[in-house]
Amino acid sequence: GVIALPHMANFTDFDALALEPSVSLAFLEQPEKMAIADLLLLPGSKQTLDDLEWLDCHGFSQDLRRLCEKGTPIIGICGGFQMLGNSVEDPNGIENHGQARCRKGLGFLSVRTVLQEKKTVRRVRGRVRSQFLGLGKFPGDGFEGYEIHVGQTFYESGSRPLAEIERQGIPGAVPDGAVSASGRVLGTYVHGFFDNDNFRHSFLAAARRAVDLTPAETWANIAAEREARIDRLADHLRKSLDMNLVRSWITLPPKQ
Repeated sequence: GVIALPHMANFTDFDALALEPSVSLAFLEQPEKMAIADLLLLPGSKQTLDDLEWLDCHGFSQDLRRLCEKGTPIIGICGGFQMLGNSVEDPNGIENHGQARCRKGLGFLSVRTVLQEKKTVRRVRGRVRSQFLGLGKFPGDGFEGYEIHVGQTFYESGSRPLAEIERQGIPGAVPDGAVSASGRVLGTYVHGFFDNDNFRHSFLAAARRAVDLTPAETWANIAAEREARIDRLADHLRKSLDMNLVRSWITLPPKQ
């Protein structure tokens, strides 16, 4: 279940999950609907503090705390990750027309976030390093995606990073995200976290075991299917375009 925040961003984060035969994905607009979900997702947000307030005002925060205590896995991506922490601070009013604001987070992860004017925009690749879902070290392949967020998240006492990531164009690895002491709440800044087929399959297998579901019988190989579609399109273009004519327009000699 994806909590349908009013200012939800990056809907494509869940496309790969929705295409899996073993997954029934729903966008949840009422807190009582969360009880039927095996796993909950807090998506990214264009207005993190406003959406955090919306969670409180519409009963989601209280029910999330109850489900967290029950052991329901909860995953936050980008703004959702920030909301899972102890606080979100906006000292320069980045989201509030220059007026400073601060709001208490859900408190599931021992981190705090300070919003800053400079936006982080980078492609990344990473590998989970922490234990989560109460199943020991995650066995899946690495993941890849991108960061696009304002603010920096700081680790507080008792916090554990979820992963190590490498940012394109920057040498070395840095920690990303966080995982709770129970191993059933985790957050990441990486959009596209579920896009890698092998990683997603391993993750879903672990998640199904964690909530006592039987193993999935079939998997979607989305990356391979996407590449096949791109190849078919390229073949069609290759047959349809007069490349010598195109070359003549840019004063290149015809290809022999």
